[in-house]
Amino acid sequence: MHLPWHLHLRFSKDQGIIDDQLSTTMFDALQTGFLVLGALVIVCIAVPFIVPVFIPLAIAFVYIQRRYIAASREIKRLEAVTRCGWGLV
Repeated sequence: MHLPWHLHLRFSKDQGIIDDQLSTTMFDALQTGFLVLGALVIVCIAVPFIVPVFIPLAIAFVYIQRRYIAASREIKRLEAVTRCGWGLV
């Protein structure tokens, strides 16, 4: 089954926008990540007794991040099910 032509053009346009913005967004994310990493290294060199504090903070960050992502996916799934009109399945 083929999409109507106007929908095909719309999806092609959206895909083109995503392709154009992906490289810029990836560069920004890598640049920000390296800036944060550099700041952490400088802090660890300047104030070495802070290093033990970073380890539990990093573990807590990963734990909270995973919980948030899982909850966000579940909320999006529930919104999609509710929006489609089928009710909760």
